Amino acid sequence: MANMKKTCLIHQQQGIGDLIFIQKIIKKYVENDFNVICPILIQHRVIREHFSSDQVQYPLISEQSTLLDNFEFAREHIYLVSQCESQFGDSLFTKPLDGDDFVFLALGPAYKRLPDGLMLSKYRLVGMDFSDWQEYVPTNRNYAAELALWNHLGLKRNSQYTLVNEFSSNGRIEIKVPGDAVYMRKIENFTLFDWITVLERCSRLITVDTALVWLAEVFVKKNVPVYVLSKWPTGEPSFGDFKPALRLPWKFTAQVSDLKLD
Repeated sequence: MANMKKTCLIHQQQGIGDLIFIQKIIKKYVENDFNVICPILIQHRVIREHFSSDQVQYPLISEQSTLLDNFEFAREHIYLVSQCESQFGDSLFTKPLDGDDFVFLALGPAYKRLPDGLMLSKYRLVGMDFSDWQEYVPTNRNYAAELALWNHLGLKRNSQYTLVNEFSSNGRIEIKVPGDAVYMRKIENFTLFDWITVLERCSRLITVDTALVWLAEVFVKKNVPVYVLSKWPTGEPSFGDFKPALRLPWKFTAQVSDLKLD
């Protein structure tokens, strides 16, 4: 009789950038014959459309941390999440935790127990190299929606423009740029992933530190000038600890007033 597949439970409820970045970890567990279950907050449900597969599910959680979708080992998952979020002295969660039929990865709070900061600590927890994570991000794209957004913005095939994103989870930081610019904003019926064509074809990218940085790493050409600004209005850099995970030639800028465009 064939072996039953084991389940990999991942605690990474939030951060679209985080969820993009951990796709290599997810892929490796799938390759090792695991079904992966990664519950996410309802506001990140767009992830399901682009990253779900037969082996990978993203059940939804409400903003009050209530599970909205049931899944195998849900009770165990809830218990382990509460333990790893309340007992930070516990080294049990500094590595994959093996249950009888599942393994539990506390990726979300890994930075509270391990060095390397918010992002890179996730890979330290599983003992995996993060250097080529960009190669593992699934590209299940909605080309019809991407084209519809492109047309909605009035762009043409030969358009030269700077793509500007002023928004992060920390609010808006105003960025003024010379020349033709496309400013990202919420447009009804379009999601972050529907901006991929606009992102791929931009001649320059300026963004506040947010999920767009991680998406750009996968889709922006290596010769395009790219700038990232700290999301903290104080100008304190918010991007110091994850620089090693990026391979585009980012110019890191603490404050808008320091932005020097080539």
